[in-house]
Amino acid sequence: MGSTRVECTGGVRVYDQFDVSLEDGDLLSEVELVTTLMIAASDYEGRLPVSKLDELLGLTPAVPVSDLPRSGATTGQGR
Repeated sequence: MGSTRVECTGGVRVYDQFDVSLEDGDLLSEVELVTTLMIAASDYEGRLPVSKLDELLGLTPAVPVSDLPRSGATTGQGR
């Protein structure tokens, strides 16, 4: 696997089966995302706006806001 040689007492060289890479691409991505969110949140006095969170997360609305029905408007569907 990812073992490396280490020198032990007496000059004998052995493989260390526990010396493996613990790098996890998904974990690194999650840590980077959380770090980005924490830095962004620290730039704001109050709550971080949802629109800014969406931007940082790379989210886009499925329906443009301008196409959403206004509050109290009817959708044209009958009962």
